[in-house]
Amino acid sequence: MSVPVDALEDGGNLSARAGAALPALARLISNIVSGTGGYDVSDELRDRGFRGKTDKPDTEDGWDTVARFATKGVP
Repeated sequence: MSVPVDALEDGGNLSARAGAALPALARLISNIVSGTGGYDVSDELRDRGFRGKTDKPDTEDGWDTVARFATKGVP
């Protein structure tokens, strides 16, 4: 199911098979990035210091964290 990027950028068309797979692929990537659907960083990796993409102070409590940093400063 590989399609050269330059072919897509030049207006190339995806095959029906590749096009049909895109919604599922998008959901999978979204679940991995958001940590939902069982795609989370394992405790073992966390113990070794690995952090997921959303494991950072500015995403801890969503916009509440951003507002707190805006009013009280960034720790």
